[in-house]
Amino acid sequence: MKFSFLHKSASLVLAVLVLFSTMSLTVEKHFCGGQLIDVAVFTKLHRCGDGISEMPTLDTLKKSCCKDEVDIIEGVTNLHVPSFQDLDVDGQDFAVGFIITYYNLILNEDSNLSVLRHYEPPNLVKEIYLFNETYII
Repeated sequence: MKFSFLHKSASLVLAVLVLFSTMSLTVEKHFCGGQLIDVAVFTKLHRCGDGISEMPTLDTLKKSCCKDEVDIIEGVTNLHVPSFQDLDVDGQDFAVGFIITYYNLILNEDSNLSVLRHYEPPNLVKEIYLFNETYII
């Protein structure tokens, strides 16, 4: 139970990490007069002149104190998963030893041990709990 919960939570954390590391974002910022007015990540940016219905003239464009900044956050685009052949000899030895060591622990958790299959318990000469006067309550 404890191993299952740990395994599921670690898988979830790694999946979220891969998702966010490969995701690209564009952050748009609108400044008017040196003050930050609006920031947009997934929505459309609202600018100062969005509500003005008349066409701007050349004079208003020259005097405009508003500016937009666009920050692009690039995610990882080339994920390289190393293969077994990419490892050096020591790494290959470690990987094989790790897999062999923990193969039975992970995959055969609930099965009976094959070593104890032919084990016969010893015959009881006397009942030990009566001899020691220890009882399970």
